[in-house]
Amino acid sequence: MGFLTKSFRNAAPSAVPTTEAAALFSGYEYSSGGQYTTRAKQVVSAETAKTIATAYRCKNIIGDDIAKMPFQMFVRVGRNVEHVAPDALLRNMAYLLEVQPNRWMTPFILKKIISEWLLFWGDAYIWEPRQRYRELFVLPSNVTKSTLDKNGDEFFETTFPSGKQDKIPAVEITHLMINSTNGRKGRSVLEYARETFGRQLATKETQSDVQGNGLKAAAYIQVNSALDKEGREKVRGAYKESLEDPGGLAVFDNKIAKFETIQMKLTDAQFLEGIQANDVDVINFFGVPAYKLNGQRSLQQ
Repeated sequence: MGFLTKSFRNAAPSAVPTTEAAALFSGYEYSSGGQYTTRAKQVVSAETAKTIATAYRCKNIIGDDIAKMPFQMFVRVGRNVEHVAPDALLRNMAYLLEVQPNRWMTPFILKKIISEWLLFWGDAYIWEPRQRYRELFVLPSNVTKSTLDKNGDEFFETTFPSGKQDKIPAVEITHLMINSTNGRKGRSVLEYARETFGRQLATKETQSDVQGNGLKAAAYIQVNSALDKEGREKVRGAYKESLEDPGGLAVFDNKIAKFETIQMKLTDAQFLEGIQANDVDVINFFGVPAYKLNGQRSLQQ
């Protein structure tokens, strides 16, 4: 990682974080992530993906595993490799990685935030402002992008909570990415797994609709007369209460020619229950072993 080897820079005279850097911890309203419409007619985004239990669990497992890794800084002296001790006075990189990356975060939280941006956006941006009081911040990936000037030099455009847009030199940014095809922009898990997530969301929505209807069968009524729209609504309203009452009794007069329930096929009921195949796909996209997920041991069989 590039920021492990960055040297202490000449900084601005301020001894406290800049206003924009401090504002990273207040005022942001994060968007829901890149949105993808699927064949299942579901909109998949970073936030909707987290409503899928398997996806939510996978991102927490990956984030926690990364956050628990003991990042440390070492220096080579001749043939010897020595650990750099954290220095609270200088706030050297060892201190930022092992003790306190900034005044509001622990190293664990910093690394977990970075992993989540990587998974759902494909990019993560670690910012070390040019200031005497050294700190590391995570720039939100949804408002930050890499650009090149006319000379081909890279810098990063970002929008702060105040609405101010700024261009940050590449020397201040450590850019992490996954699934990159050009070395400058990453691609999130959502881009590849959107159809799988869409099927999961559609299945959950269907289950909710069926259970919300009390598992009652639908029905249709046939009458011995021609009805306009108003007439159909009157008939529907007259018998709706009886049909919606579980175990209720519908009473018809001689104008009703036929009443028939529309039964749910057993194959449809099995479809609503058979979502484990999609769970396996979600696990595979995240690369998480099935045994790490609660209740997923059967998926290994």
